[in-house]
Amino acid sequence: MSKIEDWIKKVEKQIRSFKSLEPSDRLELVSAIKQLNEAVAASTVGWDSWIKNPEVMKAFKKEELSELFNSFRELTIQFLEMDVKYTREFLKKTKMEGEKTFYTA
Repeated sequence: MSKIEDWIKKVEKQIRSFKSLEPSDRLELVSAIKQLNEAVAASTVGWDSWIKNPEVMKAFKKEELSELFNSFRELTIQFLEMDVKYTREFLKKTKMEGEKTFYTA
């Protein structure tokens, strides 16, 4: 089995696992969010590598790239809107706590 096939199987297993996640308390919620974020991060690193490699990208037809672009755009906008929403919420909470600095990036 190729590395790509291994990756597909791993991700399909993650998808099944994520669909069944039902965290019941704050600690489980944080742990589940961490797992989800790590999966997105790993996928993003892989896509970044592919996009930078002309040999990979030439395998896709223009129509496929157009569909991929539209999917990426929709997903990116949705993700960034969620990011802004919860970053604003965090900002409100930290301002109420006396301007503590929590952001480390």
